[in-house]
Amino acid sequence: MIDPEGLDSPPWSPRQNRGFRVPDLPRGHVRRERPAECPAQQLAEQLGDAVWSLVQKWRGLPRDVLATAIVRATDRVGATLSREPNGGESAHAALLNLRETRYLLRQAYRRRLLSEADTRELQRLSDALGRALELPPDSIAEGDDGPGA
Repeated sequence: MIDPEGLDSPPWSPRQNRGFRVPDLPRGHVRRERPAECPAQQLAEQLGDAVWSLVQKWRGLPRDVLATAIVRATDRVGATLSREPNGGESAHAALLNLRETRYLLRQAYRRRLLSEADTRELQRLSDALGRALELPPDSIAEGDDGPGA
């Protein structure tokens, strides 16, 4: 699962330096701090990581078709937000990508590729990200055709 402290962050993550030495800068150069990621971008990263860890277990056709589409859509949400984290056209594009992600996750649920626990976790992250982007909640597990039906 995702480490809330950010300890599983890649070395290039803005959250921590992981011991990499920053090269000495020329005299007179002003070092600028990178602004903190917006909450929506952090949620998009968490959702992307959660989706990635789930679809890695899939094999065959579901992995080739649905997993690839879900990962691409989910990664586009965070990538879009990173272009313009304060809103604007990027926020609208991220909303569209999140809707696509939710649609694909519903398809995975209906095809019984997601467990109830996985669905609840993805739903929680998706709803939190939607609230951060001002998108109303959208149920991944809508209908009676999911696992256990």
